[in-house]
Amino acid sequence: MFTSRAEYRLHLREDNADLRLRDKGIRVGLVNEKDQGPFFAKKSAIEKTLSEISTVRIYPDKRE
Repeated sequence: MFTSRAEYRLHLREDNADLRLRDKGIRVGLVNEKDQGPFFAKKSAIEKTLSEISTVRIYPDKRE
């Protein structure tokens, strides 16, 4: 179990800064149209992967 401060630091990692801040930059006009396409493609790919992962069930007692 993490403390709330540790959880907050994990949330503010530099590798997810674009996902946290790019929408705000687009909204206020700081991100040009050329840079929006790759961002939305990345965001869509991440959402698709997370939804696929959430449907997978792994059972430790079954072997294939």
